[in-house]
Amino acid sequence: MIRHDHGGDIVSEGQAYAMLIAEVAKRPALVRTIWSWTNERLGRADGLFSWHATGSGQILNPQPATDADVLIAYALLRYRGADQAALHAAGRRVAAAVLANESVTLPDGRRCWWRARGRSRPRRRPSIPHT
Repeated sequence: MIRHDHGGDIVSEGQAYAMLIAEVAKRPALVRTIWSWTNERLGRADGLFSWHATGSGQILNPQPATDADVLIAYALLRYRGADQAALHAAGRRVAAAVLANESVTLPDGRRCWWRARGRSRPRRRPSIPHT
């Protein structure tokens, strides 16, 4: 999903929404094409995705965007079509990476997201007030 109104760049959130829209439109081949491009060019070693790239896939900012990573996992997990098992497995890997790298455990045991797009990981995790 190229953003022509932003100089022809690509953001991971746009890729995630493009996958979801292709699914709603019942275009599984398009979902697989978008996923393949996104995974190959924006995929990081930790299972997350660089949030910003040129239209050709050159990374401009390697930081992940939690909202996009969650949407990519969701799109993969809800996918129906050829290679369904492989895309579901990829969705589980992305979801696990989000939990491992982009969330904290609250005192009551619930998980919440904590990383914002374009920002590097804080030196320490934010303190969670005990209520």
